Amino acid sequence: MGFTLYYRNYGKKIMETKFSKILVPIDGSDFSMNAAEYGIILSAKYNAELDILHVLHPGEIGEGIHYFGTEVPEQTKKLIEERKDEVHEWFDSIKNISKKYSKEREIQIKTEIIESHSIVSSIIEFSEKNNVDLIVIGTKGRTGIKRLLLGSVASKVMTYSHCPVLIVR
Repeated sequence: MGFTLYYRNYGKKIMETKFSKILVPIDGSDFSMNAAEYGIILSAKYNAELDILHVLHPGEIGEGIHYFGTEVPEQTKKLIEERKDEVHEWFDSIKNISKKYSKEREIQIKTEIIESHSIVSSIIEFSEKNNVDLIVIGTKGRTGIKRLLLGSVASKVMTYSHCPVLIVR
């Protein structure tokens, strides 16, 4: 079961790859939500598991997440919880979108939030640890820094990933 991709060379099948577990890292941006929809479509069509991941980075809440084992101030803890609530709303939205694509059976969607200082490393480690076959990621995220073609996270995930990466606008 799963998605089968054929690479063709002048009509001859040269390689066959099966995708049965798909990872979509999200940050709430339109690009990441578009990537989630692509992940849903692929999961529904080819009966693949779908993992939706958000990496909670210190920059999202004012640089206040767990520095070298120090105590996190109450205000920062509150901001972290508010951010997690927002992420859970994104997860719920993705699950609702999945209902329109799941005709015969419900799509298996797992969600996770990881707190980390390195978004790229967290995505790569998660994909390796969970035997992900395909990463579907948006071209750019929520940050104001824009690259010419790709966001820095998408570009680095594509560079360091052990599996194929589908980049979505």
